[in-house]
Amino acid sequence: MRSVSHIIHTLLAWIARYWLAFTLLLMAIICLLTLWPADKMVQVGGSDKVYHLVAYLSVTFPAAYMRPPTWKWVAVLLVAMGGAIELIQPFVMRSREFGDFSANAAGVMLGIAIAMLCRYWWPVSQPMIHKKTDA
Repeated sequence: MRSVSHIIHTLLAWIARYWLAFTLLLMAIICLLTLWPADKMVQVGGSDKVYHLVAYLSVTFPAAYMRPPTWKWVAVLLVAMGGAIELIQPFVMRSREFGDFSANAAGVMLGIAIAMLCRYWWPVSQPMIHKKTDA
């Protein structure tokens, strides 16, 4: 049986390899779900603030894990994205809530903090670059 550390290291290696794709895909999913009209969405239980926090933590983590010198720009971009979405939501039959914006910002900060801890415990494994050999 594999250890938890090995499983985490393997997962982080995948994130290291595909961090940009993960980040862009998660950004697109967040935009789609938060700008879809509320009356056409399936209602789920639980606190939507937790969903906002987890979504923004998830979208922040890959970029913050791979590019720590730019974490400030990642944070600014994602907090601005969350704010812009909140401003747009009334135009798509959704409500604008400062609590959602706060949960988004908290998720960004938590995503950065967790990424930095993961970098400390499991340093970034750079993806293998296959060089073409001349024969």
